Parts: sequence; C-alpha cells; structure tokens
Amino acid sequence: MDINPDRFESIFPTVLEDALSYAKSIHTPPEALSWLRKNITHNTTSGKHLRGLLIPNTYARTLSRPLTSPEYTLAAKLGWLVEFLQASFLVPDDIEDHDTFRRGKPSWHAIPGVGLKAINDAALLQSIVYSLLKRYLKGKSGWYVDVVELFQEVVFRTELGQMVDLVSVTSRSSRGRDGKGGVHGLTKGKCETIARMKTAYYSVYAPVAVGLYLGGVATGENLERMRGIAVRLGMYYQVQDDYLDSFGERGRLGKEVGRDIKDGKCSWLIVEALKMVDAGQRAVLEEWYGQGEGEGVERVQGVFREVGMERAFREFEEGVIGEVRRDVEGIDESSGLRKGIFVDIIDIMYRRDK
Repeated sequence: MDINPDRFESIFPTVLEDALSYAKSIHTPPEALSWLRKNITHNTTSGKHLRGLLIPNTYARTLSRPLTSPEYTLAAKLGWLVEFLQASFLVPDDIEDHDTFRRGKPSWHAIPGVGLKAINDAALLQSIVYSLLKRYLKGKSGWYVDVVELFQEVVFRTELGQMVDLVSVTSRSSRGRDGKGGVHGLTKGKCETIARMKTAYYSVYAPVAVGLYLGGVATGENLERMRGIAVRLGMYYQVQDDYLDSFGERGRLGKEVGRDIKDGKCSWLIVEALKMVDAGQRAVLEEWYGQGEGEGVERVQGVFREVGMERAFREFEEGVIGEVRRDVEGIDESSGLRKGIFVDIIDIMYRRDK
C-alpha cells in the first residue's frame, strides 16, 4: 500500500504555486492572488485526503512496484486536483446546510470577511482544476481528454446528488397541516441515489480511474468492472458518514454531530430506523426529525438507540464488506486490474471512526 499522507502533502506547495502562477499569468491583481491562496489553503489542506491518496496508490498497485519520484509527483498532483474538486463541493455544502465547522476549524463562509464570497470561491476551486489538468497532461499523455471528461461527468453527478439531497430534506415546512408525516418521503431508494451520485463517484470511482489511466490499464472493461466495486465502496462510505453523524464523536469528526437530524436529511439511519420502530417511536421521529433544535436531536438519537441502530449498522457493514471482498477475489488480474487496489480501500474504510 502506497498511502503516505506526509509524502502526498509535500506536493501541495507545488500545486498551489502552479495555480497561483496561472492566475498571475492572466493579470490577476495581487490582492486577488492573496485571497486565492487563502481559499485554496484553507479548504484543501485539512482532512484525510483519502481521495487524493488513492491515485498514487492505485498507480503503484497497477505497476506492482513503488512509484519513481516523477511518477509519484504526477500522481500526487492529480490527487490534489481531486481534493480541489472535493473542496468545491464542500464549501457550498456548508452554506446550504448552515454548517459553521468542518475538519476541526471554521467553515470557509463562516470566517469573518468571507461570507457569501465563498460561493465564487467554490467556483474558483473547481475551475482551476481544469487549468491545471491542461498544464499537467495536455500533450504529455494520450488520455488527457478522457480525464477531463471523467472529471466533468463526476462533477455533474455529484452536483445532481447534492440537489437530490437538498430537495429531500424533511422539516416543519415540508409536513402536512397536522405537522406530521414529514419522514414519509425519506426512502431507501432516495437515500441510495444520494449516496451513489453525491459521494461514490468522486470519492472512489474517479481517483481509481485516474490511477488506472496513469498505469496504462484503463480499458473499457477494466473501468466498468472497477466502477461496480468502487461505487459500492463509495456508497458504503456515505452510509458510514450517516452513521457517524449520529454516533460519532465531534472531536474525532471535526464537525458537529447530529447535523443530519437537525436538517432532516435523507440518511441511512433514518430510513432503516423507520423499518424498525413501533407506533410510539415513529411518532417521535415524525415530530422531531428535521425540527432543528437540540432537544429534537436528543429525542431522535434516543429512538435510534432504542431500536438498535448501532447493531444494525455493524450488520450492514459486515454484509457490504463481505460482498465486496468476494467480488474482489473474482477479479481476473491478467487484464491489469489489481485486487490490491480494492483491498487497500477496504482496509482504509472498514470500521473507520472519522
């Protein structure tokens, strides 16, 4: 496994300077360059960097050897571009969800002097990705256009998933005249759609695909086989986030716990809990889920504990990982798609607590 956060982070200054150099070349004034530096640095340099790290790891697995310094540098640069993409999704997500804390520090929009400037800053984080893809790949690889199209597809899917997430919330305003029934629209199908579109493609499929391109094995057959496994792992990752939002520790997560409950989000926990509750417990969920106050979070969490959602999640987790492991074992490595790519991802994700 070539998962080395320190080595990966050592490439960031180069990518940052490349971004600023491009902005400077088109006559961006100094004060705007300073703001762009702060924007990129604040929004991309904290967190686990799972997505970015998957690119050099997949590349190394594909070659079945450690990467040379030039190979690693290019893979890590592309990994940072995936991190830029993620930041471009998270900045507006915090605005839309009224979150003021992420990764153990204030959300970008919550910093004094930023506010709604963060909307344009998110767009900048995404647009600089394509400028740097051009710098790093055009004329140097035969798959530059493929990666640009991959990123465009992933952005569209992710933003559609965010839209589904936003329009699926239940709150006081979404309920009937009697104030009840808001949770009825929170379904398993909707929850899976959000997990697949909002999280799975950019979190697992895209970085692994880039690693396959780097390794020269991104055939149509390999990409399709990888997609099936990667999307399931990405959806599992989202379910983990849903679980940790209620049962995680703020100190470990770096953000507020219970936000999905306050916002009335369509999450795995509420969908599964609705299958297990009795009439009294359902009444509590209908009354308090999406209510937006501290008491409501406590009441909903109480129902989650009563019906055994911690146990239900562990059973779900073991089932998903067992199925994925069996599929991984069935991979024919003669095509260049290595089992170790997915073994490493499972090792990173399984039983994570942040």
